[in-house]
Amino acid sequence: MRSKSHSPHKSFAALGTYDAIVCLGAVIRGDHYDYVCDQVSTGVQQVALQFGLPVILALTTENDEQAQARIGGAHGHKGKDAIDAAVEMVAAFADLSQSSDSIESR
Repeated sequence: MRSKSHSPHKSFAALGTYDAIVCLGAVIRGDHYDYVCDQVSTGVQQVALQFGLPVILALTTENDEQAQARIGGAHGHKGKDAIDAAVEMVAAFADLSQSSDSIESR
């Protein structure tokens, strides 16, 4: 029997008051890395499909040094990039919705 884990992104999505969900965190390669990445990716995908929301995920890394480089170091700030992606996705969803409404009213 599978245990139910706490899923904050699903809880936020279920409220119906958010246009997007951004999951910030880091999975650093180590024991169970592939399993954790798979579970996180699957959960994010399920929430996106169930609630019709953009759900943005950041970040997987090989080591602590890479993680630091991606939070304002040599590789930019991936948290900010995730927020920017969410804003762009919300705008794209709105455009698609308007286009769909326009087609249906013809």
